[in-house]
Amino acid sequence: MHGLTRSNDNFDRWLAGRGIKNGLTSRRPFRTLMAELGDTEVVVEAAKGKIGNGLGYIVMTETRVILVGQAVRALASESTVESFDLGSISAVVLDEGMFQSTLTLTTSSGDVTVDNMTSGADRVADALRAATAAETTDIPVDADPEATKRCPYCAEVIKAAAVKCRFCGEFL
Repeated sequence: MHGLTRSNDNFDRWLAGRGIKNGLTSRRPFRTLMAELGDTEVVVEAAKGKIGNGLGYIVMTETRVILVGQAVRALASESTVESFDLGSISAVVLDEGMFQSTLTLTTSSGDVTVDNMTSGADRVADALRAATAAETTDIPVDADPEATKRCPYCAEVIKAAAVKCRFCGEFL
């Protein structure tokens, strides 16, 4: 793996190219991310998306994945930070839509989803799969839209390509 550290002159520009900027609405989550990153920690890949109900960043280093979220309606509140060791990721599911993608990570403490990723989802998913022993599960674009299966949690009939049950809300 290769990447950049915070001391690299191109680091801020590299992050900005992945949608992670120190702008007006993103100042607090950007500062939270910089505080979370160690000075010598190598960042391999990064992307912008939606974590929870607001702006979010997913950043992969050589040893862990960092998720920083900021509720849109609560810009005065503190950003949330979650960090997962790469070894705790058992599956990476990428649901690619026409304009936006959803990346779901299955970790030892549960599923984590980054929604509304307009770019970079495939880069992050590929990097995570290369760095972990995660299952390589993509939802096929040409899947039969009429195929169904039963939800293992509530037994309702749902679409076979579903990542989350529309009845009970559980991630599959």
